[in-house]
Amino acid sequence: MKRARLEAVGRDGVIVEPAPTFHSLRHSHGSALIAAGWDIEEVSARLDHANVSTTQRIYVHAYDAARRSSARRDRLAGMYGDLEANMEALTRRSPQHSENANGANILQWA
Repeated sequence: MKRARLEAVGRDGVIVEPAPTFHSLRHSHGSALIAAGWDIEEVSARLDHANVSTTQRIYVHAYDAARRSSARRDRLAGMYGDLEANMEALTRRSPQHSENANGANILQWA
């Protein structure tokens, strides 16, 4: 923990954030795998659980969150199309200056 700089955080001699335990690091790793798209059997094998149902019981919240995130991305894509392509197209645009009929300077993106 010391080499990884994951020690407890203290202020004025009081621990305000305890050091992570091996168990908390293991749980974080399992949650990260789920967020990265690993399926339940892969995560279960990686964590060396004797039974997949153990993994399901422990990480049901992580799978639910991943499913909600995926559904959210799908809804946004339905509303706005391919978000990455749209953002890339926006970053390639450049400002164009012009004047309107009243002589006011107008900035438009082309």
